[in-house]
Amino acid sequence: MTAPLATDAPTSTLFILLHKEGYLLYSLFSSFFYYRPLDPTLKKLEDYNREQAWDLYKQAAKVLGDMQNIKQSTNDQNIIKEAAKGGASNQELALNAIRMIKRFEPKYDIETIENWEKLGRLGNESHVKAFKAYVEK
Repeated sequence: MTAPLATDAPTSTLFILLHKEGYLLYSLFSSFFYYRPLDPTLKKLEDYNREQAWDLYKQAAKVLGDMQNIKQSTNDQNIIKEAAKGGASNQELALNAIRMIKRFEPKYDIETIENWEKLGRLGNESHVKAFKAYVEK
């Protein structure tokens, strides 16, 4: 009797299914254990993105306030015009920051926004309205 050759392997449908399902189970099992060590890294990345979004919002809110102060403190029409342009661009930046905050905050609803308002995290009433505009209904 001779040793079976690699080409003599069973080719029945049952063998192929078992082989494929075994590979699938192995893949799922190994993926689970491979993914677990990455979980703390993903959490750190989400926390970092959340912090960056809040920092961006705070900076944009400050610049918006500064632009409004410049417009109110001068009568020069060119300065008022340029401050308005800068304010419009910065307002878009603030809205992008709010969208990022929505994406990275674990909970984003009216109750959370009202809590942020009480804590003084939001600039003023117009900012609160902007935050509430992104709440999914």
